[in-house]
Amino acid sequence: MKARYYFEAHITVEPEIHTRTLQFRKICEFSGWHVSSFLMFNEKVANDKKPKMFCSWRGTEYAVAVQAVIDMVGLLRNRNFNVLRYKIEDTLIDSKIEDHLKIVN
Repeated sequence: MKARYYFEAHITVEPEIHTRTLQFRKICEFSGWHVSSFLMFNEKVANDKKPKMFCSWRGTEYAVAVQAVIDMVGLLRNRNFNVLRYKIEDTLIDSKIEDHLKIVN
């Protein structure tokens, strides 16, 4: 199956200490994945702030996206990273490519 624009895969891992963060970055960059980190707020629980680390990948073929996720999750688990979640999204609209809604200059 081919995406209209692109598939975007995400893998979220348990945040690690600084030295493991560098290892995570190196593994992801070597494998062609982009690394991100952010602070997640749980609005239901006061003062619950949890850092998250994830990597993302883009491609136009679904089967390639699935295999990329399988390979990366396996690689991360083999390096003792705790994988919390993975997902693959099909991008239907992206204003960087085409402003279908005519709301961005």
